[in-house]
Amino acid sequence: MRPQDDRSIPLIWHQCAVIAGWCAVCSFIYILWRYAPEEHSFYPRCGFLEMTGWQCAGCGMLRATHALAHGEWLEALRYNVLWVAALPVILGVWIWHSVAVFRGKPRQVWNSLKDHPGYCIAAALIALGYMILRNVISGF
Repeated sequence: MRPQDDRSIPLIWHQCAVIAGWCAVCSFIYILWRYAPEEHSFYPRCGFLEMTGWQCAGCGMLRATHALAHGEWLEALRYNVLWVAALPVILGVWIWHSVAVFRGKPRQVWNSLKDHPGYCIAAALIALGYMILRNVISGF
């Protein structure tokens, strides 16, 4: 069975998905801004940390995002430096995707990443290296 290509999904669905994604992220950031992860227990806990005692590359992202939402850059860096460094790249790619969808090219970003898999491999290796370093070197 062949996956559906772009022409079988109406463009309006891609556009609705982009709008829904932006609304979801804005809502999530508002919740993080309003309710600090250190003070409220409804945020998820890291299963990797609970099972191994090691911090994964994502540990501290909620607290870092909360700190960023309050303009506390140094505190955010203390929680998760990789997340703070990667956030502009992630935001840039997401904006690129959003603009591409509304210009009628919903698979432009995916095709670009598919044609250059080294970007995804490099991101995975950086995350893995960061995870190892933050657990081996104290305070990293």
